[in-house]
Amino acid sequence: MPPLSPRDQAQASWVRGDAAAAIGVALQHATDEWMLRAACAMALRSHRVDLLMVHIDDISALERGVERDGVLASVLVGEGRVDEAASVVLAISPDEVAATDDRPIASAASLRSAAIAYVALGAIASGAWVVAARCLAAVRAALDAEPADATDEIGRFDILGMAAMIEAHTGTENEAVVALESALAPLRSRNLLSSEHALALIALGDVHHLHGSLERAAVNLSRGARLTAASRPGFISHARVLLAFIRIRQGRWADAAVEVERLGEPNDTIERDWIRTQILAVRGLLRVVTGDLDAGAADLREARVLAETTPSNLAAMVLLHARIVEAVTRGDWDGLQHALDDSEEPGYRHPYRDGEWRVLTLVAAWNRRSFADFRRRLTDWALTSDAVDDPYYWACASLAAEFEERHSDALAAAERALTVLGPAQDPMGQVWVRMVVGRYFVRYGDEGSPDPDRAREVWDHVIAQLRGLGALALAERCEGIVERMIARFERDRGAHPLASLTPQQVRIARAVAQGYTSDEIAAIEFLSKRTIDYHVTNIVVRLGLSSRREIARVIDAAD
Repeated sequence: MPPLSPRDQAQASWVRGDAAAAIGVALQHATDEWMLRAACAMALRSHRVDLLMVHIDDISALERGVERDGVLASVLVGEGRVDEAASVVLAISPDEVAATDDRPIASAASLRSAAIAYVALGAIASGAWVVAARCLAAVRAALDAEPADATDEIGRFDILGMAAMIEAHTGTENEAVVALESALAPLRSRNLLSSEHALALIALGDVHHLHGSLERAAVNLSRGARLTAASRPGFISHARVLLAFIRIRQGRWADAAVEVERLGEPNDTIERDWIRTQILAVRGLLRVVTGDLDAGAADLREARVLAETTPSNLAAMVLLHARIVEAVTRGDWDGLQHALDDSEEPGYRHPYRDGEWRVLTLVAAWNRRSFADFRRRLTDWALTSDAVDDPYYWACASLAAEFEERHSDALAAAERALTVLGPAQDPMGQVWVRMVVGRYFVRYGDEGSPDPDRAREVWDHVIAQLRGLGALALAERCEGIVERMIARFERDRGAHPLASLTPQQVRIARAVAQGYTSDEIAAIEFLSKRTIDYHVTNIVVRLGLSSRREIARVIDAAD
């Protein structure tokens, strides 16, 4: 049997699904224009334009055509030059494409659609929504003209996913999102989701995140990342970075660290600068929230520099959150206000729910001592239907009433904040609400008199939650506040043996003294064993004891 010709070798590798080998064979014979165009076609269809970079000058020297222009546009996307990339691919005339024949590997119409779709995705990634919408419209028109051939390359679910992301970031309608969810639902219920649906799942996760449905977003992103082919590193990176960001917002920092570790470093893909920007941003944010401020700041600085040349919508969201966290952590209230102002520029959609955004603006105003602005914003919030069940609103209302020495109103607002506080708020948001309320009980409590028992109870919850999150430095700062508070209260109230314990801790201490185990006390108090053990350790420390066994002696003396 005679040996296969280079063309047949490339074709055979392509049919076997080994795109890298097929492109490699074609590039070995790049002096043959047909083979060079074949390499371009295969790279466009397999998303491996990175394999062509050593021959980019040869490709640039080709006559204009869909293979050449598609590759050059893809390279422009990788460099962050999305507008130029769109101009290149949209200039490929459908009439010219329809007149060509003898195309390597795929029809010119199919390649044109694939190239435009790739630029649309680049525009979505960079937040260039007008360009993205133009490219998506062009892809849809191409699919209408060449449905049988083009749909194999692009896919209905890719189109639905891109449309949903563009709609979510630019408008108030949800028609595209509903269409996407409706298309995915029967496949999800029958466990028929595959790599064909990966982009759609990631897009749906992105939309859910933007709308504040964090756990639904995480489910879709995780599944989309698992289903995405390794040849689509940009998709995988977007899903993993956004999933890590969501876990940070949820206070699940260990889970976020797992996602960041999975990201690793970008390979030789032409999207590497986009991917690296996103990775640096989320890694820097994770380091900041877990207390490694210097290393986190270094990552964030590098991410911001890269974002100037390869702007990433996702990286911008993460970097905004990082600016807010850094400003709050350092007490830089002017910096917080600047971050909030920047994010309200036209064309940018931040991912915060209305209550989250309002409380950030109020925190900035309060700490900048812009009390008139604080009152105005709080009054506007009070007129909304959501305020009545928002703990952030009530915490701010407590601050305002305390400032005006309306202590009964401040107390009622503080109590209401604790009552409506729940899982809808992210863990650090819950901590902030309790810190505001705990501060009020320390200073004024009921009718202007300090309430040490309530204050200790609230602050202990804050400390336990911070330790559970891994925010040890902040937990230690809060423990210092509690220790100073206890010392002051003990001076005021005398040296009763149990004066330093909260009512809940007194109950737990008496149960320990009576011989109950931590598991049994947990059942009695409707708490976890871990929480009971934390309280017992705290009791031992506050009573100046050396072990759990000594609690019974102190209880006997107190009684």
